[in-house]
Amino acid sequence: MVRAVPWIPKLTVAGSQFEDKLADLLPILARFERLHYLALADVCYLDVGVHILTPRHEYQEARIQHMKTANTKVAEMVIMACKSLRVLWVGKMAKAIITRYPESGLVDVAWYAEEREDVVDFPYREW
Repeated sequence: MVRAVPWIPKLTVAGSQFEDKLADLLPILARFERLHYLALADVCYLDVGVHILTPRHEYQEARIQHMKTANTKVAEMVIMACKSLRVLWVGKMAKAIITRYPESGLVDVAWYAEEREDVVDFPYREW
């Protein structure tokens, strides 16, 4: 796909029942030099060494903090690889707006809890 459309500005990488290693995807994503918008699967599908706690009420606070930490880790990895990225979605509900300051080399990431509208969930079905 990179050879066919290297200029693509928007890409959604859907998760599956199999874990995709984010580290394996990054060299491919980095080749899209004009990629401004990237939507990834939830962190539990990206194999970044983060395992999310079960969503029980008594653990909700710890789960939220764990998700924030995991999303930040994913963002750091992706921002280093995708130099033109402006918007990153991790899962359905975590949106990062990326601002780069070329003169200083700094990068600012602002997180928002929004629901991504272009998400289509397909139920898993064995063939």
